[in-house]
Amino acid sequence: ISLVRNRSHNNVAHLFGEEKRMISEEQTLTVVEDVIGTYPNVLFDIEEPYLDDFIDRLATLESAEDYRQLLSKYAIRRSNKGFWDFSDELHDSYFKQSPLEAGMLDFNRLENR
Repeated sequence: ISLVRNRSHNNVAHLFGEEKRMISEEQTLTVVEDVIGTYPNVLFDIEEPYLDDFIDRLATLESAEDYRQLLSKYAIRRSNKGFWDFSDELHDSYFKQSPLEAGMLDFNRLENR
């Protein structure tokens, strides 16, 4: 499943001061049962019994500390000893779901915090 954070701006002509141009009521999250994009920012591994907890935590994020705790509990960081096994499983699933469109994911933008 892919989660896409949709950020809305009233103007994208400037590099700095992004927060001033955000349209908060238009910020959304799209959930898609497939891999979207080629540069994931975060990989999560959530077993079904913990899905409600993950969703609750995600829906109530209010601070960087809340996000850090979410990552600590559910993220697969590059420093995780099972990272490459997880990556292999993800790619296998991706190529089975979308054999014509699938490609290798680029982990250069993957958060490791």
